Amino acid sequence: SWSEQFKIHYASQKAMPRPTFIKAQLEAELPEATYQFHFKRKDIGKIKTQNGIQVKLLQMENTYVEIELITPEPFNHGASNQYNLRIEARDKASEFIFAATGSAVFPFYKNEYHTLYNELVTQTSYTTEFVLAFLQKYNTLNTKVTLAQENQNPKKHYQFQQFAGKVEDVFVTVYDYSTPKVIRREISYPIATYIPDSITALQIDAAMYDWRASHILSNKPELTKRKLSQTIRVKQKTYNSGERVVLFEYPYLLSSGFFNLGDRYELKEISFLNKDKEPINIDSFNTIFGGNELYKFYKGFEYAPQQFPEMPYYAKGTMVVNLAVIEKETYMADQLPPGIELSGNTLLIQHGKFNGDKYEVFVKDSTNRYLVQVQEYSGAWSDKSEIYELVNYYYGTPHVIEIHRMTGVQKADYKFNVELNRESNDDQWKFDAPYFIP
Repeated sequence: SWSEQFKIHYASQKAMPRPTFIKAQLEAELPEATYQFHFKRKDIGKIKTQNGIQVKLLQMENTYVEIELITPEPFNHGASNQYNLRIEARDKASEFIFAATGSAVFPFYKNEYHTLYNELVTQTSYTTEFVLAFLQKYNTLNTKVTLAQENQNPKKHYQFQQFAGKVEDVFVTVYDYSTPKVIRREISYPIATYIPDSITALQIDAAMYDWRASHILSNKPELTKRKLSQTIRVKQKTYNSGERVVLFEYPYLLSSGFFNLGDRYELKEISFLNKDKEPINIDSFNTIFGGNELYKFYKGFEYAPQQFPEMPYYAKGTMVVNLAVIEKETYMADQLPPGIELSGNTLLIQHGKFNGDKYEVFVKDSTNRYLVQVQEYSGAWSDKSEIYELVNYYYGTPHVIEIHRMTGVQKADYKFNVELNRESNDDQWKFDAPYFIP
């Protein structure tokens, strides 16, 4: 599918003359060929070849993968890549896992950077001599990395990819753009004029379909209490200053649109344990957070291990999670109830129709596909439209209207027991639970 949309904003309502048509030429490049390589854990160290393109699986360890790509022609050609690379991973249930961070820096230099970082954060006294010596090491390493990249075989490319879950097998896809196929399309569409202070019909000459809506609505609108422990992922990060963050990531569902930032979770209770899994008393000392035991925020907590009387190894507690109660109403375009009106590609919903409930609107055309929204306006902005709460315009003619209403909230306890990350990983998030690509 190919879709574009353009919006034209006039300097003023009296600006003249006004355009009536828009003409353009769209262009896209397609790869000459696509090659896919499949690796399992037993394939570490093996090289697979297709049409002169070689992929070597250097490492597959827990949540990350390292590969080396060797191509017949240089990987980079001028300002653009002659080959594009994509790495995907699945877990033991054959579900694709969310790709987190990636890097093309050589792994042995990455380890040297981490060594320098650890030397910096563990230093107790930052004397002039230490700082000068550290900067000398840092600049020497930077120079070494730059020279290595310049002298690297241009036909070799290293790639590190981390995932939000344990990797069981990997798919490496190489796109060959050495002689790309270029496709062009000329478009010519009339310009529809919208007057903001009135409800105006828009002339739409082509339908545009919303794959995001299809994706979200193909899943259940909300998690059940039983699914919380299986679905919420925990991720951790260490900052340069030593503070560490633990976040609880909720999957993006239809219900996510009903909650403002900070309305999903509330940290109910938490305790820290030492390596023997014994509780650490944190009431008797002040941390850098102004006398609080830790800093709590809407998605998790931040703590400073160096302020604890002993090193925390585990955190356990309870997070209260708000779960939306969602009801779905479906109407055919010719059987709409009072309070919902349809005029061409314009859907209007009157004030008070849903008694103050939060709601989301999605529409399908006669092909049973969700339409992209051109524009949405809410609230009354003129005498003519004051009875309407919501006015939606769509790329296409609505045939089926779906209203998803949040009619209530259920509270559920999410109990967590997290093994705290003690590594220096300021440049990466560490994921402790899988996060699948829906």
